[in-house]
Amino acid sequence: MVHLLKRRLRGHLPSDATLADYERLVSTIVTNDNAIVYLYWYAGTPYATVVAVIEDRHWLVMFGLDGVMESAYVVENPDRYLSKPDFEKLGLVSEVLA
Repeated sequence: MVHLLKRRLRGHLPSDATLADYERLVSTIVTNDNAIVYLYWYAGTPYATVVAVIEDRHWLVMFGLDGVMESAYVVENPDRYLSKPDFEKLGLVSEVLA
């Protein structure tokens, strides 16, 4: 619920978005064949990260390797943000899951 409230407050989601709306969005992102999969490294720990463009916004969904979602949010400047050395590009979802 905290993630949903934060996304509403930041204008990433409408103020009336429900948890079900948020879950559908996350599902849409991670099942998008054109989404890009990254490995994000934080303090030596890898996180599976999926980025997709939804309604002209770059959405990022991050998971621990245990499969638990850590966060999902809009990336305002994707070229700069995702070019950080902490992000290792693996390929498209369709390629990674093939």
